[in-house]
Amino acid sequence: METITMPKRGHGPRPITILPPEARVLYEALVQELEPHLPASSRDIDIDEHRKFGTDDSVDPTKYIVDFDIAAFYEYVDHRILAEELLMQTMNSSAVSALNDLLHAMFPRKIGIPQAMQPSHRISDAYIQKLERQLVRKGFSVHRYVDDFRLIADDQSAAHDAIEYAVDMAREIGLVLADGKTKLWPKQRVKEDIDKINRAFDEFRSQAEDELWAVETERMGYDDEPFFDDDDDDDDLAAQDEDEIDFASLSRVIEDWSRGEEPMRGVHAHFGPGTLKRLQSATSRLEDDWLVKITEREPIRLYEVISYLRRRSEMDQNWAALRRLTQLPRQSPWAKLWMVGLAGQLAAGASEHEREILDWVKQLLQDRHETVRAEAAWFLSRRRSISMEELAEIYMQASDVTRVGVAACVGSLDGNTASTVGKAIKGDSKLCNAAYNWGSTYVD
Repeated sequence: METITMPKRGHGPRPITILPPEARVLYEALVQELEPHLPASSRDIDIDEHRKFGTDDSVDPTKYIVDFDIAAFYEYVDHRILAEELLMQTMNSSAVSALNDLLHAMFPRKIGIPQAMQPSHRISDAYIQKLERQLVRKGFSVHRYVDDFRLIADDQSAAHDAIEYAVDMAREIGLVLADGKTKLWPKQRVKEDIDKINRAFDEFRSQAEDELWAVETERMGYDDEPFFDDDDDDDDLAAQDEDEIDFASLSRVIEDWSRGEEPMRGVHAHFGPGTLKRLQSATSRLEDDWLVKITEREPIRLYEVISYLRRRSEMDQNWAALRRLTQLPRQSPWAKLWMVGLAGQLAAGASEHEREILDWVKQLLQDRHETVRAEAAWFLSRRRSISMEELAEIYMQASDVTRVGVAACVGSLDGNTASTVGKAIKGDSKLCNAAYNWGSTYVD
């Protein structure tokens, strides 16, 4: 495996484990075997339902609300406790045993599950339910979204008791509450904070109410895990193309977001990503300055900016915007992967800025993360801008995580005629042979 970091809003880098293709397929297959018997995912509910829990008029205004979540949740999932929970919920001992063995092989300390993968979302939900059940049995009214908890307590003293109990119960399953994110406050204070955001947004809402309602229904949910490709959004965007988008009104949200004004932070976090997505198909283009400023201040937003650029047809401007993004000082491994992925989807020969991007990608062949090196090699092999000697060197440095991908790069460079290097890589394994053959027939 390889561990690379992804920016996380307000909490520094998040470690993401990249699995070899064989392990990834096996992991997904085992969880799929268990999934029909697992409880519904908490991610299926609307995040706003969680945020508003306890604030409606049916709750006594004298009540207190307790919010907390789990620190580094996926990193501390105990394999033994997870296996017990999965066995209890599914009664599938063979699949649970195989999954437990696989997780032990991935994480020899017998704690932790891979991040940013749908199978992990499903089994982590089963794991955290153990804490949720204990809180409910204690008599608390509980609402949970992923690892975010909200409890309703009778008064301030009961709220402190709830936090202490949650700390003890979380520790029993190897987890700790996140520092700085555990809060208790009167119900009325929570309601006032929600109202404050709504009032701050009234200026935008009055000018584009219908559009912002659409943003609200389309905006990205809690903790969305960004991957390289979101082509499955094509149907949604095709339907969106039929709408008449009020660009002047919605673009003000993005312009304000780029300024980073403190009083509007809640509004920007709530509506900014969805507004950016909705404007992907607008006739007019957003200012690149706004996109770069947003990314510079909030690196986690790079993925949303990349997604916006992918849907725009102005190729020269897209290349120019990408060049500016590659020059930003803070570049996590995931940022490099997202930017190389965008470069591979932009039309070749459409801009004078392409040469600068090619030079930047070539530098990534020396990156310390092999996943970044492999992604750079794939882009360069498709552009015929890498030598077979360079690919051979990258292949020799590769582990199981990327060796198959590099084999596809060699096949892409060889085409219909296998080189000496290509013949050697084809014979390395059946998987490398299949990847090489696929690469040799790959057509952009």
